[in-house]
Amino acid sequence: MSTRCLICESSAVLTNESVGTLVMLASVIGGFMNATRRPSGPEAASPEVKPINLEQVLGFVTQGIELAQRQWAENQPFLQDARRFQFMQHDCLCLRCGALFNRAPEPELNPDSGVG
Repeated sequence: MSTRCLICESSAVLTNESVGTLVMLASVIGGFMNATRRPSGPEAASPEVKPINLEQVLGFVTQGIELAQRQWAENQPFLQDARRFQFMQHDCLCLRCGALFNRAPEPELNPDSGVG
């Protein structure tokens, strides 16, 4: 179940934990873009534009992931700043209205409640 905003009830809520995933995704996309811009092999000397095949795309993705892994330590200050200044000790940030709030605790299941 997705977390909804306590103010506007929007489902566009970003959790503090998901920020790390988004930073890693942005880093992979950046690495992918850098890999596609770098000419390599015999194709680099050819002036004509050739279509990119699936093998090249997978190679670009692999290079993007490798670059993201190498830059993960460099991304830590950005990640810490985002968590510190955007969430300010809260669990959730609504992307629609900007509300900061903590998740409601999950109700504990009581085996003696007679349900089940």
